[in-house]
Amino acid sequence: MTRSLRIICPILSVGLLAIPLFSSNLLWLGWGLLLFGMLWVAAFLLHWGWFKTVALFMMFAIGALELLFNFPPTLPILGGIFALCSWDLYGFYDHLREAAPEDDVIGLEWRHLLRLGSVVLIGGSLAIGALKFHLRPMFGVEIVLMFLAVWGFGRVVHWMLTRDQ
Repeated sequence: MTRSLRIICPILSVGLLAIPLFSSNLLWLGWGLLLFGMLWVAAFLLHWGWFKTVALFMMFAIGALELLFNFPPTLPILGGIFALCSWDLYGFYDHLREAAPEDDVIGLEWRHLLRLGSVVLIGGSLAIGALKFHLRPMFGVEIVLMFLAVWGFGRVVHWMLTRDQ
């Protein structure tokens, strides 16, 4: 399942990012992006581990440029989400290849896909909600949220460092 999804996600990412380019007559950029997508899939099949990060940054940069040039924001956001899913699934697939024969690979795969799906669903919903409702919180609220985000990130890092001890 992970193997097929790590091929489907880059195709969806490139396709969603190429649609606005083709619809606004930037054909050479669209074809270049589709060519990059074919290279991305070939890199997966050839196990070029370094290419996943290059592709992730490339897709984020293209999505950011599309947002900067006032393309409709839904497609670049979805393209970025699928690029991030592809990056995650490629790394997870590498870990699965190193699993011992007695490991429950199917169970590991399903649990990871369930977590990834929930993160994608929550993140996508928040992104669409942010586009739909243009809330302008006060500056003090933004500062408090920033401190809470940093504190939460610190708690996650602390938990990850102490969970194996």
